[in-house]
Amino acid sequence: MRKLVYGTLLVALSVGLARPGDLQAQRVPSPYRFIEPKQDLGLSFSYVWADAGKAGMGPKAGPAVGVRWTRRVSRPLSLTPEVVFFHSERDVIDPSLEEGQEDRGNGSAIVGTHGLDILLVAGRINLNLTGSRTWHNFVPYLLGGIGVAIEVSGATSCLPESTAPDCQIRARERFDFGSSLLLQFGLGTVWIPRQRLSLRIEGLDRIWRIKTPPGYYEPGITIFPIPQATDWTNNWEIGLTLSYWF
Repeated sequence: MRKLVYGTLLVALSVGLARPGDLQAQRVPSPYRFIEPKQDLGLSFSYVWADAGKAGMGPKAGPAVGVRWTRRVSRPLSLTPEVVFFHSERDVIDPSLEEGQEDRGNGSAIVGTHGLDILLVAGRINLNLTGSRTWHNFVPYLLGGIGVAIEVSGATSCLPESTAPDCQIRARERFDFGSSLLLQFGLGTVWIPRQRLSLRIEGLDRIWRIKTPPGYYEPGITIFPIPQATDWTNNWEIGLTLSYWF
């Protein structure tokens, strides 16, 4: 009996002398952190490596700037409408030069360049791989979307005294981007070092249509091979977006 009493007193004394921190459960730091805000608004800066198409008449590579708003609709999914202005230029091609005048090796020649600015209006779905949480402050995601690409630079007005490159070729041979269905697929990640500020890094493929002018299918055309009436091109883009969460 005496031994039991002594043992009980020894245990009580040990507990009393122990530091409070030793009695608390050990905390294991988690690499995950919940994202409290559900939406963010950001300004994007990117560079587009555009494909001019088989005939080389489409837009060239150039910078782009835009505005994006992202809204989380569930733990893994968010929606992003965006408006992007793509500043570019294109080669003006004469497809009906006489033999010996070609400088492209396919029966055509570049007679100059012309500005080509395109407005991209689209919406996308983002699949967040870590749901509504960050992993070491990062949220990787896959994306896919649809929209429209619209030429906003305007057509060339060819007056009798005009020396613009487009005015040196027949009207039916002049390229017009017009508007096109826009598809996009890619991946990215958002870095959220603070609760309200973030940086998105994305790589994506924007797919749009290049229409061949009707004059390319008339007699006298020396370009070879004659491109298809509709040429869908892959245009690769890398961009950064500075966002504020709210």
